[in-house]
Amino acid sequence: MEFFDILMKLLPLYLIVLGAYIVGKKAKVNPKAIADMSILYVTPIAILGALLNIEFEISHLVYPVAYTMLQILTALCGLWLARRVFQSQKAAYLMGGSAGQANIGYFGYPVAIALFGPEKAEAYMLVLVGGFFFEVTFVYYLMARGNFSVKESLNKLIKLPIIYALILAFVLRWAGVDGVPQSLESVYGYFRGAYVVLGMSIIGLALAAIDKFSVGPRFLSVGLAIRFVLWPVLTFALVMFDMHVTHFLSADHYGYFALIAVVPFGANIAAYATQLDVYPDKAAMLVLISTVVALIIVPLVFTIFPVQ
Repeated sequence: MEFFDILMKLLPLYLIVLGAYIVGKKAKVNPKAIADMSILYVTPIAILGALLNIEFEISHLVYPVAYTMLQILTALCGLWLARRVFQSQKAAYLMGGSAGQANIGYFGYPVAIALFGPEKAEAYMLVLVGGFFFEVTFVYYLMARGNFSVKESLNKLIKLPIIYALILAFVLRWAGVDGVPQSLESVYGYFRGAYVVLGMSIIGLALAAIDKFSVGPRFLSVGLAIRFVLWPVLTFALVMFDMHVTHFLSADHYGYFALIAVVPFGANIAAYATQLDVYPDKAAMLVLISTVVALIIVPLVFTIFPVQ
């Protein structure tokens, strides 16, 4: 697939962000309300349906585990670096939570369909399991710690419905439920589409709500270095280690990790930062700039290293 072919498949996602930004500016839509709708309602149902539809085997657990290891490592590195660069505790925890988060869902899933095809993209959802679990535990906790005590942060964490959607999905699979019932398949499709649209819209709405952008060059530089330098280096090291030592991952699925390495920061960073009031302007700008950079980086990487 050529550079411009991939680019044209990514542009609709950017139009969603632009449309939400325009609506937010004109109608003064509250981004927190949309963030709550996505986090508390749409995302849990979308994830539940996806996990029920995936053909799952025990050996597939290596994919979410490998991705979660990458997330924890980058988050800890990001927090360590941020504490030495920024004086503000809120800024440090925001960077720490952001560092381990990649937009493998709202952004990555539609791109995976375009690059790998619908069948392989379903297997890509296995990687998302680790991503969502990490996102609603480690990331959410770190960002909440910027404003709240340990006890308050944990109380906020256990109230997130996504955690219970993950548990319910595994219980249903263990009980023999393979796939969303046919009568509910169309409803699941609606939530899956809403998941993508709301996620990208949160970025635009969060940006529209900002009267003055306050992201300095130091904050932005640290964030982009983590996202587009540290992440590719660590991901490449993981793939090389598996290729030559462990052989746990299928060679057909190395493309998943190549995509993970170059997607932008997760859109839910803006959602959580808005919900927790932890520098939502900085979070939104970090997501925006990394998303713009990814528009060039993703087609470039997959043009140089085409997937089969």
